[in-house]
Amino acid sequence: VGVDISASALALAKASHSSEQFSFLQKNLCEETVPGKFDLVVDAHVLHCIVNDQERLQLLKNIYSALSPKGLFAIETMTAHKRMNFEENLKFNEVNNILYRHNTQVQFQDLQFIDGVPYLPVRKINSALDIEAELLRAGFQIIFLYVFSNRKVIPTEGRDHAISTDPDLLRIIAQRLTDSTPD
Repeated sequence: VGVDISASALALAKASHSSEQFSFLQKNLCEETVPGKFDLVVDAHVLHCIVNDQERLQLLKNIYSALSPKGLFAIETMTAHKRMNFEENLKFNEVNNILYRHNTQVQFQDLQFIDGVPYLPVRKINSALDIEAELLRAGFQIIFLYVFSNRKVIPTEGRDHAISTDPDLLRIIAQRLTDSTPD
């Protein structure tokens, strides 16, 4: 089952995987759960797109509840490092670990003004330790956690190659341990 909030992303997935073995659901996993239980859930660059801490925790809890006992959660996401640096149209707040993109379309409700200039929060780039702590709070046990400091993740659209000051790649395998769901 493929799940995404974006109708256009689901359309691309359906076109790429037209087999009857795949099904797709449009859902906001920060608000909704997926019906059924799964032995494996894969997050391919979603977690860092959720910038609100409460929504991130709810997403992790919803994923936890979608897993069968002993089910695995595989994550590939961005993680912060000390040498991060971003293009001029981006601002990184080291206090809340949010990356903001300059935005002139003021209709977004999440728009922030930094030095009088409108910015939209686009990524949450936590340290690997902070991401591990989030997973533990959601009830997961960490099986594998590795920061690939030699592999970078392009933080926003507009570039087709990574550079050394981009966020590091973090891969985690976490496991649901019990039949109960976290608080």
